[in-house]
Amino acid sequence: MWQTMWKTMILGLALTLTVGLTACAAPGATRAAGAVSSDQMFERMKGLEGQWVGQFGEGEQAGQTTVDYRVSSNGSALIETVFAGQPHEMVTVYTVNNGQLVLTHYCAMGNQPYMEADPITSADEVSFEATALGNAPSLDATHMHWAVLRFLGDDHIQSEWTVRADGKREFVGKMDLHRGDL
Repeated sequence: MWQTMWKTMILGLALTLTVGLTACAAPGATRAAGAVSSDQMFERMKGLEGQWVGQFGEGEQAGQTTVDYRVSSNGSALIETVFAGQPHEMVTVYTVNNGQLVLTHYCAMGNQPYMEADPITSADEVSFEATALGNAPSLDATHMHWAVLRFLGDDHIQSEWTVRADGKREFVGKMDLHRGDL
């Protein structure tokens, strides 16, 4: 009798542990330890709201720029405007779509890369890669394919935008920005 009772207790404990561990693991099952959720990163990105100034490009291609960030659509979208008022003005809209941080970049090249965030392992950096391309026949067309946003402090960020052409990296545009006015 005690053996039957002992087996029943062990099975009950095993079942309880299995259900408990599964329930605890489920919310983070898609993220590595220390990872940052898309929602957490998006909340941090919304803190960029306002005007940012700084350098774009490198060497002889370098110049001054302003970048404006604006939270829109009841907090569900972050709109980034680069080179405002210029013929090459570009707009990028960041949002969370079904738990995935994404962006659509309305590029001066006339196409619209749709990018998904790579797994976010740090609250200080997020990388994106194009998964679709609007107004172009395919992802083989020349387009912005990768983007990276780095937080270097509350008032200092860097971004990199990489053009892919003929299946390879062709150009990386970099911006180093600080919060404030020109």
